[in-house]
Amino acid sequence: GVLLRDGSLQARFDGPSIVLDALRMAAGPGVLTATGSASRIDGKPVLDLAWEARQLAAVQHPDLRLVVSGQGRIAARDGRAELSGALTCDQGRVELRPASAPGLDSDVVVAGSRRDGPGLASRDIRSRVDFSLDLGPDFQVHGRGLDARLTGRLTLAGAGDASVTARGAIEVARGSFEAYGQRLDIDKGVLHFLGPMDNPGLEIRALRRNLPVQAGVEVSGTARAPRARLVSVPDVPDSEKLSWLVLGQPVPTTGTSEAERVQAAAVALAAGLGTAPFQQQLARAVGLDEVRLGSRAAAGSTDASGVIAAGKRIGNRIYLTYEKSLSTAEDLVRVSYQLTRNWSVRTESSTTDAVDLLYTLSFD
Repeated sequence: GVLLRDGSLQARFDGPSIVLDALRMAAGPGVLTATGSASRIDGKPVLDLAWEARQLAAVQHPDLRLVVSGQGRIAARDGRAELSGALTCDQGRVELRPASAPGLDSDVVVAGSRRDGPGLASRDIRSRVDFSLDLGPDFQVHGRGLDARLTGRLTLAGAGDASVTARGAIEVARGSFEAYGQRLDIDKGVLHFLGPMDNPGLEIRALRRNLPVQAGVEVSGTARAPRARLVSVPDVPDSEKLSWLVLGQPVPTTGTSEAERVQAAAVALAAGLGTAPFQQQLARAVGLDEVRLGSRAAAGSTDASGVIAAGKRIGNRIYLTYEKSLSTAEDLVRVSYQLTRNWSVRTESSTTDAVDLLYTLSFD
């Protein structure tokens, strides 16, 4: 994904050194420039370069694009390398793919790929890193159910033989996450870095909004040892939380398909998987939120037999349901509009029409 073009170099010899008067390379809409000098003393490289990036497309890949601006310094002397500077991400696009490509086991050797002798990684190079990265105002992450804009700043530091550590925080400025067939708004999302780069502290909470009980999932701990639990506003028992999260309503009192969905979601939560029952998979495959078999609960309906229902959420507040009777020609269209967390309006059109104003109060 590193695609540099239009390179130009103006340099001159000054005794044992090469002086770079101007080094310029373009990538995307921007450029990378550098000045400095390079030489060898006692067979070891000596380097001192000052660099600057302006709207540089540092990475151009289908699932990763980074356009950055900033400046810094690269130096090397006496077997020690130094990298310092600061970058701001003018634009970031990260696509999280569903699954990574398979790889070979450690005991598989590809013929012709081995090289004798020490490689670059085995050479003893002591390094010092003092580098900061600001995600800027336009850093987007999509994929695997996540749709978010991230902000924050990280400082990378390392000296000698110690590994590079990170300090700072990355926050979700705006975002949503799909879990258990529902779209959850990320209420709070922070990654705290204070040590190894691959093990930040987690402080994440995502809720299903605009319902009498706003239920969701909270993740804490660290990336290597995360802890997840169900949360809700107001606080209700876990069975209620899961029902509001999956169905958008209280725990079903009869053995319906909704109860099966709650049970399946509970198993998935305990196993840490995002599996879904067949009806939910079918609904998502055709672009719906719900496909179920059940009994009718329409106002004024005389049909006590089963129905097949399809539901679709339009935005955060409107839910549209269509029901077709399995034994008669009776159809029903229901539109539910959530005014506030407690107040909602429901209209039904069938053999009779109805408009209901509902107030819901949830408590433990």
